[in-house]
Amino acid sequence: MKELIKKDLLRCLEQSHDGFMVSDSKGIILYSNEAYRRLTKLYERGGCGTDLKELVGAGEIDSSTCMQAISHRDMVSSVHLDYEHDGVILSASKPIFSEDGMIEYVINNVRDTSEFFNLKHDLEEARAAIDAIASHVVSEDNIESRIVAVSPKMQETLSIAKRASAFNVAVLIQGESGTGKEVVAQYIHDHSPRKKEAFIAVNCGAIPDNLIETELFGYAEGTFTGQTRGGKQGLLDAARGGTVFLDEIGDMPLPMQVKLLRVLETNTFRPVGCTKDHELDARFIYATNKDLKKMVEEGTFRDDLYYRMNVISIELSPLRERKEDIIPMALFFLEQFNQKYRLRKTMPPDIFSGLQNYRWPGNVRELKNTIETMTVMSSGSLLELPERIRDNVRTDTFKLTADANVQVGDLNAFIERQEKAYLIYCYEKCGTTRKMAEELNVNHSTIMRKLKKYDIKANK
Repeated sequence: MKELIKKDLLRCLEQSHDGFMVSDSKGIILYSNEAYRRLTKLYERGGCGTDLKELVGAGEIDSSTCMQAISHRDMVSSVHLDYEHDGVILSASKPIFSEDGMIEYVINNVRDTSEFFNLKHDLEEARAAIDAIASHVVSEDNIESRIVAVSPKMQETLSIAKRASAFNVAVLIQGESGTGKEVVAQYIHDHSPRKKEAFIAVNCGAIPDNLIETELFGYAEGTFTGQTRGGKQGLLDAARGGTVFLDEIGDMPLPMQVKLLRVLETNTFRPVGCTKDHELDARFIYATNKDLKKMVEEGTFRDDLYYRMNVISIELSPLRERKEDIIPMALFFLEQFNQKYRLRKTMPPDIFSGLQNYRWPGNVRELKNTIETMTVMSSGSLLELPERIRDNVRTDTFKLTADANVQVGDLNAFIERQEKAYLIYCYEKCGTTRKMAEELNVNHSTIMRKLKKYDIKANK
């Protein structure tokens, strides 16, 4: 009977979509199935008798959760990005102890989790997503200048930005606070013919109205009492040959808007107290989180300046509308903070859904700050989701149910009611199943299957 059970067990493991591996206490592989060898790309090297410690030492694999589990005498998991094929791979290893407390075996489970996190819908979309991560994150030398662009919306934004970078035209970047407008402006500068010159960022909302002219234009010697000897160089002069980024342009006072318009029309500027115009040699990029069209209608922003600025318009979507970027971006920020604080924290997959379902009112800025807090405050090697995000996600999810008088009962039944109510709500909002699939970031076939499951009548 034992032989039969063992035989059937091994046959089941060989048919499993997950990878399974068992090693001894020194990291020598005692058993591995075909899925393990395929997902780890060890193939012949991942069979019985392979020493994982030697593979790590020889650089054939970057790391081994199995060896880490032996070292820490505890379960260890990690997430790997497979840039060539499958997207996101989860590896988890757990030591098995003998009665005297010694490690006898280590069980390793490797799983392709791409579909669970909506990072691929089919093979083509997966490759596009991973190519985007590789080209916009991995290839850049300076980690501070990298941009994560997995979602179609962000890829299109960068495509427009890159095309605009080649020409000396004005660019207006609009979007909610924290969406990364300055990062996109820096990206345009870095890909422009002016990339070797200065990038000067000016926050128009942070400079008092009575100082913004002198900050931009500078002033001549003798203009003010107690001034700097020789006058002061303005930011337009400091950006000579480079790029001036006027952030929060909607906060610029009307009198200064008139002077800026003259600068743009004549390509000259005159420092305060000076009698001669200076030649202007700078490219302008503007950004705002305000509705400039509405401000023009209300008379609080000049229409001639607005049209002068708005040669190429870039709209940055809020993070809640491009959920595909959240997990890759979170992993990217984790890499930054691990380097900054000399840590080796990892992100467990069980917090992915919480990060994706949170609305991120502060957008990318809030996500970055949250990951930094998680990195330095998590007690162990695994990041822990802040309570405010867990509570917020639970509250938002609970509100989706159509039943206001939910009773404590069967969890699966409640989840199904919740899902059905959400699908009905989304179909009413989207109008078609294909639009639903697009907005929910899932395959159209998935939508049709779920609608059939819950007997929801819908047109294609």
